[in-house]
Amino acid sequence: MTVLHLISTGVLVLVALGLGFRRRPPVHRAFMLSAFTVDLLMVLYIEFTRHAVGKAVATTSPILRFHVVISTLVLAAYLVQLVLGWRLSRGPGRRVWHVRIGISFVVLRLTNYVTSFLIS
Repeated sequence: MTVLHLISTGVLVLVALGLGFRRRPPVHRAFMLSAFTVDLLMVLYIEFTRHAVGKAVATTSPILRFHVVISTLVLAAYLVQLVLGWRLSRGPGRRVWHVRIGISFVVLRLTNYVTSFLIS
């Protein structure tokens, strides 16, 4: 297991803790924002040290392409969840969409985690 895999495992732990504290919004928010920040920093690190986008565009590996698509969807889901969560913190909002997209996010993030081992 590489250092990046360990960090990714840590992100999943943060997400799990965030889910566990979903009934306590300030704690939930802290864990989820931490997970997003670490994940985003990890993506930036991978790009700047490995030029991942260029390699992904040039690849013919189906599993790598799938991983890139899933990774992009994870980042998009994070952003949608940030917006929906921010709206919920400001008053009544679309909790049902936050939950539905949250479930999709967890499935996507777990898929991202598994495929990261397959491409390493």
